[in-house]
Amino acid sequence: MTQIDWSPFVYDDDRDERDLRDPYTVEQGREIFQLPVWTGCAGLKERMIAGNHVIHDSGYWVLLLAWCCGLRREEICKLMIDDIMVICA
Repeated sequence: MTQIDWSPFVYDDDRDERDLRDPYTVEQGREIFQLPVWTGCAGLKERMIAGNHVIHDSGYWVLLLAWCCGLRREEICKLMIDDIMVICA
């Protein structure tokens, strides 16, 4: 069997992965943050059912931080309290 030389088709891809993805639109953000997780849910085990409880756990903060800061899920979940700095303008 003949050996195929793939070298003409191989190249370094130095593009940033973030530039290759379409960002969420503002309208999509509004739809996401109108879900019961952020507006009030029925309870801890019923996060997607509308109710009176807003639970400030990872289900609340991870997507919020991703949206506002552009961090990846893994980056957000590794954050420690000492990594957070409050800046008052």
